[in-house]
Amino acid sequence: MLVAHDFDKARFEISQRLTTVSDWARQNDRVTYEFENEIRVIDLGLRLADVEKYGLEDKQCEFKGRFARDSICTEEEKEFLRSDRRVELNAFTSPQFVEWIEAKLTEHRFDKRLVPKDDVLEDAYRRAVVVDIVNAAIEEAMEFATDEAENATVPKTLGRQLRAHMKENPDMPWDKALADQAHEKRNGNA
Repeated sequence: MLVAHDFDKARFEISQRLTTVSDWARQNDRVTYEFENEIRVIDLGLRLADVEKYGLEDKQCEFKGRFARDSICTEEEKEFLRSDRRVELNAFTSPQFVEWIEAKLTEHRFDKRLVPKDDVLEDAYRRAVVVDIVNAAIEEAMEFATDEAENATVPKTLGRQLRAHMKENPDMPWDKALADQAHEKRNGNA
């Protein structure tokens, strides 16, 4: 899981706790959930070095609480955030943001195309076979239906029949009533 976030205490904590429970919660019997899957989280979030490199403008905010013992923030980042400042991703210009996110992906070796593991590939292949068969059946059904529609005999009194059907079913839209008539005629009920 790749996580991009603002440079502030809360976003660091959220990123860090997406898949882990804090030591404090374990030690104080405050664990209310356990994760069923092991997910590798890669924090791509905005760091102080990024703020300085791009000259991003900070915003005033009230710092609350404290950093967890296992915080992923450096001491320098903690000091910056404790000074009641934060920096949002939207401080980037669009070109800066693109450059920044591409650099983060490259840094974490996501600059090459990924191929899933064999078990994931096997499931995806089976789904692709299903989709291919369904798409072929739809295409064949469309060709058949189009031919049938082109060769269908349209009743000369269609308008009168439609009005009669709508009179019997006053809440029915005309196109639904027409579809009902076509269905009945095709199935020999008309």
